[in-house]
Amino acid sequence: MRVTTLRWIIPCLLIWLTACGSGNDHALSQQADMAPLPTPAHWSVFLLAGDNSAPVFDNAVTRFQGLLHGPSIGAIHSFSADGRVAGSDPATVDNLATAMDQLPPQADTGCFVFMTSHGNQDGVFLRADLKHQHFLTPTQLGNLLDATCGQRPTVAIISACHSGVFLDDAAPNRIILTAARADRTSFGCGAAFDYTYYDSCLLDHWPQSRTFVDLYNAVVLCVEDKERQMNVTPSQPQAWFGTAVATLPLPR
Repeated sequence: MRVTTLRWIIPCLLIWLTACGSGNDHALSQQADMAPLPTPAHWSVFLLAGDNSAPVFDNAVTRFQGLLHGPSIGAIHSFSADGRVAGSDPATVDNLATAMDQLPPQADTGCFVFMTSHGNQDGVFLRADLKHQHFLTPTQLGNLLDATCGQRPTVAIISACHSGVFLDDAAPNRIILTAARADRTSFGCGAAFDYTYYDSCLLDHWPQSRTFVDLYNAVVLCVEDKERQMNVTPSQPQAWFGTAVATLPLPR
């Protein structure tokens, strides 16, 4: 269920600490209609840092690139709001769509998307994207995944405040992990941090996690511990595991 949208990205830009269910009825109705998919032999990877107001977002993309070095990893496309980041294209909806449209035709290639930025109930903030009013919305991401990833095993990790709104993009062949509930902020985007709370937990637990379920469970406990120490309202990271990919292992 979508929550009433906010026009601007407060409190994510104004609160120093902030960083940034279930699926829709259509996806739920399809859950029994799709058989389990084989583990992809290859993965195409898309890593996006949507804002450069603090280094935490580009830091996460850079570290993720270092973690994704196994034999199943194919092309890695990175996007940044900071034009000084070598090897990255501007973080815009159109640039992401262009890169994803070049997915290899082979059915054994999975689709992996990670984005980290500020956010609100409209979506993920993209500072460089004037054309789309600086936001990637759940509808835009859902349409993009439909058009490019199709029925492939697809994983989308959205690290931002209110990122639970992206659970609307649920489908039987998708795993969606979000840093917060649709009505909650996430934490750790201040200049004093290396990574947001969620990204720090995600990156720390990636190497020892076997499946995305393992990763999600470990990240939830890690985030809860960090937030308990800060005595803040819990962000409550969310997840959707489509039945066709429920036990999907991490790309290695």
